[in-house]
Amino acid sequence: MKISNQTKLKIVLSLVLVGAVLAFQSRAWAWGGKGHHTVCQAATALVQEKELKEFLSKRPHIMGHLCNIPDIYWKSLGSEPNKVGNPTHYIDPEILGMTAKDVPLDFTRIVEKFQGSENQFEKGKKVFSVAGEFGSNWWRADQFFRRATANKDQWAQSTPP
Repeated sequence: MKISNQTKLKIVLSLVLVGAVLAFQSRAWAWGGKGHHTVCQAATALVQEKELKEFLSKRPHIMGHLCNIPDIYWKSLGSEPNKVGNPTHYIDPEILGMTAKDVPLDFTRIVEKFQGSENQFEKGKKVFSVAGEFGSNWWRADQFFRRATANKDQWAQSTPP
């Protein structure tokens, strides 16, 4: 198969453009606004409860926006709130020398076992705060779930608005 000079030029220019973007990219953003928005917008289609699904199906854009509130607003609050809030956004099992599947479900147990231990990712450093360095997303999600389901009997008896 013969490739025309024009096609070759397009391929070379595309590679140069991609190379330039990668070379000058100073920071990689894991999710960004688009990622948060897309996940939450898509989640509205997965709701199974009839009334809630009907309500959310007319508001996927608003849900996408609300999922960006931590990045848009909370991060603008300053260093003290971010010091507490940022670690609730991730877990970093590498600092404890484990994979995600090995992470204990009991947060108290992981703090007792690993706080003050050697950081397995940055040799020579100690893990000062499991919640702050390792992250607490794993357990924060569980906390939200437990809070949301704690009053399920009371909610089941209430009249929908």
